[in-house]
Parts: sequence; structure tokens; C-alpha cells
Amino acid sequence: MRSMKHGTHASSFRHATRFVFAIVGLLAFGVGIPANAHGDRDEHEHRDCRHVYGHYSSHPLPPDQCSSAVGFCTSGSLTGSLRGAYSFVMDTLIPSPQATTPGVIYYTGSSLMQPIWGGSLVGTDNGVIDLGGNGKQAAMVTITDGADGLEGAHGYLLLRGNLDQTTGLVTGDYSGEICGI
Repeated sequence: MRSMKHGTHASSFRHATRFVFAIVGLLAFGVGIPANAHGDRDEHEHRDCRHVYGHYSSHPLPPDQCSSAVGFCTSGSLTGSLRGAYSFVMDTLIPSPQATTPGVIYYTGSSLMQPIWGGSLVGTDNGVIDLGGNGKQAAMVTITDGADGLEGAHGYLLLRGNLDQTTGLVTGDYSGEICGI
């Protein structure tokens, strides 16, 4: 009798596992996502996508130079594929609701990247910083548009770095893909 229960449990587990893999597979292949999920962008725009990577470094701006509602803006530079100027304005700051991560905060904001080869890229940031520990930071910057010759640019950057809680200096690495540049 015991082996029958174990067999029934294993069978249920296999079915549940197949179901989970099926859902993940459907999501991975974009089932339910419209063919033109980027609005009015044409399919040809995906031909000119570039993988980008490099390093970022930025320092906090004084309050009189910061338009952030939560009082945190930075200005700095990018090296690597997007070498040039970088600025960030934090829009929201939300403490982690988890008791086990008391110093972790989630944030949103906007980034402006100005590569030395011209134009500018605009991005929306969603990230997390551990202010209760070592200042580790991670974010996804969704490139939503460009200007001065980079109109219609889109893509993403993944950022991973550190916030020096004494100086406010933020440094780290980025990698991602940008299309339309």
C-alpha cells in the first residue's frame, strides 16, 4: 500500500512538473504576446540590434541640481559600448516589506545616456539596493526611446554594481541589447 501512495504522489508530481514546464515554455516563446508588442515599431527595426556592455560610474548631484521627488540624482559616465555621459533621476523609493531584508529598497527612475558618437537614449529604471549591508545594487533599464538621431531606439540594460554609502558613488557593470541605433 505504501508504494502505491508513493507512486500516486510521484505521478502527481510529474504532472505538476510538466504543467509548470509547459507554462514556462509558453511564456518563453511569447504565447499571448501580440506580434507587434512594441507598438508601431516595424519588424525591420530588430535587424540593427546590438549587444552592449561596459562599466558605469556616477556620483550624487547636490539638491539644487536634482529634480527627484525623493532627492536622489546622479551624473557620471559610461565606458565600453555606450561610452559617454550618464545621468539618473530616482522617482520612487520603496522599502522592502520583508522582515528578513530590512535595508533593501526598491526604486524606479529614469536614465539619460549620451554616447560620444552622438544622440541620446532614454531609459526607465527598476532596481534594488541593499542599504542595510554592503550597498549592492542591481537594475534593469528599459530603453524606451532616443533623440538626436536615435529616435525609436529600444532595448534593455542590466546593471550590477555597488553604492558607496559614505560618498554616494555608484559603480558597476552593464550589459544588454539596444535596437534602432
